Amino acid sequence: MRLTDFVEIHSEAFSARVEAVEALRAAGLGSESGHGRLYGAADMLRSVAQLYGKAKNATLYGAFADIVQIVGLAVEWRDSVLNAKPEASRFITAARERAKDWLVRYDASEIVGGLREVAAKLEGLKEVSEVAKLVTDACFVPLPIGLYRQPDRSVRKRYKEQSSDERPAKLSVAFIKFTIDGIPLEKVHFVSPGELHDLDIEVRVSRWPADSTALILEPVTIERASTYQMPVFSIPAPIGDGPYQLRQNGRAILNVPHHMNARPFEFKYVARFVPQSVEQPVDVVGQRTLLLEGVDLVRNPITGYANLDKKLMDVRDTLRQTAGLSQQEIFDALTLVAPIVNYAGQVVQDNLYESSVFENEFQKRIKSFLRSQPRIGSDLEEHPRAGGGITDLSFKGIRLELKVDSEKPMVLEDCRKFLGQATTYAVASGKRLAILCVLDCSKKTLAPFPTEDGLGILVDQHGSSTTFVIAILLQGNIARPSSLSR
Repeated sequence: MRLTDFVEIHSEAFSARVEAVEALRAAGLGSESGHGRLYGAADMLRSVAQLYGKAKNATLYGAFADIVQIVGLAVEWRDSVLNAKPEASRFITAARERAKDWLVRYDASEIVGGLREVAAKLEGLKEVSEVAKLVTDACFVPLPIGLYRQPDRSVRKRYKEQSSDERPAKLSVAFIKFTIDGIPLEKVHFVSPGELHDLDIEVRVSRWPADSTALILEPVTIERASTYQMPVFSIPAPIGDGPYQLRQNGRAILNVPHHMNARPFEFKYVARFVPQSVEQPVDVVGQRTLLLEGVDLVRNPITGYANLDKKLMDVRDTLRQTAGLSQQEIFDALTLVAPIVNYAGQVVQDNLYESSVFENEFQKRIKSFLRSQPRIGSDLEEHPRAGGGITDLSFKGIRLELKVDSEKPMVLEDCRKFLGQATTYAVASGKRLAILCVLDCSKKTLAPFPTEDGLGILVDQHGSSTTFVIAILLQGNIARPSSLSR
């Protein structure tokens, strides 16, 4: 039996090393997103460096992370020059200065080996044509893959020898607030993809370690590096005694838009002090996770009606935040709801129902409309049985109940009188979601209300059991605009 407190981290180190090599190879082949992937690989390597603790590989992987970051700047300079982008020189200036700083920091370190030669070439980089060879050199520098994390027992021993009064306060960083374009971060925050956004951070630091020059706050994510650019914050050492409340500004961009049913980007910020030799680790608390939504409703509309698209996204967000609803059930329900919401917009825009119709006629029309949708087509069933009754329409087990009411003008809340039937069909089908579509064919003497006000979620609560019904109210038989003039 092996007895050791050296935590195994081989898997994390190996994965980070492989990703760095693949990112370097892709950049060497001229990948358009090469620099973004290199920055992401550098972040992974820094995380691994922290895991090594006191082991020599902590220094080696930290040094390699910095090299990969600098190579990313060189690659971004090459791409900017070749694509005639403005201010390309700022990238090569940053790369040279960082390489110079790297050589100073690791001048006395023997472990960095071949990385020193790469750093020297980066400092003297002058021609775009040199970048590919330099990337290859960085790729082939041999690095050991350590198996274990080596804890710093000397720190633990000194801590035990100190009395409770002598021990320093716990080193912690509290994330107080993120703001995007001056707006406080929401639980899920919408960010227009393809546009540069301000991302500002505010943190509270309990105390500042001796000899630390800066606090680094960097994002960790499983997203592909080519799909985003998130800032790494570097806050210089403050003056005076702590605790400190510090702020810094940055820029963020989502390079690609989301599909409506895709989950948001998720970034988790971690903190570390530099240099690596100072007191570590750091306890991190507070709002450090960012969920960024990148659905582009302008370039990729859902229903063709901007007001309805926004309301549909609100419905989606509410369902996602509801415990107990499976993602597949939400996905199937929204696939069916989106064209119905489009149909609701058409009903008002073109007054498709100029007089009252029977329910079978309404079902015939909406069935024909839904079958014409490529994402629904043959998956739309008519009259499947559930709960001892016959449902109107169904899509992958999501029941759609149709109703027509001609008694008096309705609002969304009036649809509750049909809630029980829709709930029964959902429960009998093993679902917690159903869809209710009501056509109000009553004679109107007033202007219609905004169509988005006819879309919402109605909750049917029975004890501890809850069923959710997405209700869509269609306004038919609306008054001619000219008849409303006095």
